[in-house]
Amino acid sequence: MSPKRTGPAKKGKSRSPKKNISPGSKEIRESAISYLKLRSYIGWLAISLPFVMYVGGKLFFQQKLLFSISAYYYTDMRTAFVGALWAIGFFLFSYRGYEAKDTYAGIFAGLCAIGISIFPTTPDGGATSQQQMFGIFHFIFALLFFITLIYFSIFLFRKTDPERPRSMTDQKIKRNKLYLVCGVVMFVCIMIGGTVFSLPGLADLPFTHTYHPVYWFEAGADIAFGVSWITKDGAIWADEKL
Repeated sequence: MSPKRTGPAKKGKSRSPKKNISPGSKEIRESAISYLKLRSYIGWLAISLPFVMYVGGKLFFQQKLLFSISAYYYTDMRTAFVGALWAIGFFLFSYRGYEAKDTYAGIFAGLCAIGISIFPTTPDGGATSQQQMFGIFHFIFALLFFITLIYFSIFLFRKTDPERPRSMTDQKIKRNKLYLVCGVVMFVCIMIGGTVFSLPGLADLPFTHTYHPVYWFEAGADIAFGVSWITKDGAIWADEKL
């Protein structure tokens, strides 16, 4: 039996061991850079929604200010209202944060935004039993939507990367205070607006139909939501790039 010949090893590129990329790692953060602008899109959509509903309805359809933003579903502004919610839902659903909890919260909020559009609010007067049931779902989705956004603003956005202890800059401290203010404003707005919306005695008062407090509290919550997200994108008190 002839001995086995051994020749020089074949030249070629050596394979480096595969890296285990875990959620929240530097590689994931770098690959997710294209998603960062989603914060800006989400924020500006939220800020513009109450103004688009009112100005668009008034300018193009001579529509008076309604009881709530959701009530525009039953007007000629329905397409804009539903389209904005689906856009916000899509962006939130596509959002990828630094950690898995950011991603899951974004997916949940996105589904809630779409749920708000699928199940419209109860129409004013003569609602069927199905419309009343849809209105309950609408209220639940809206409540869960803003609770998740409050969680983003007060808890997730205010976190500091433990791998970068120097990231707690003066600008970051200011942003954290603004996130907290936005979260509190959203909480107050949905609590007061939701109370007026859900209690028939308050919703039927002449004051409510004259000054539309539910609409303005919803607008306040939307604007606070939007401000927190554009701040996270760097529009407000951004750190200086070295």
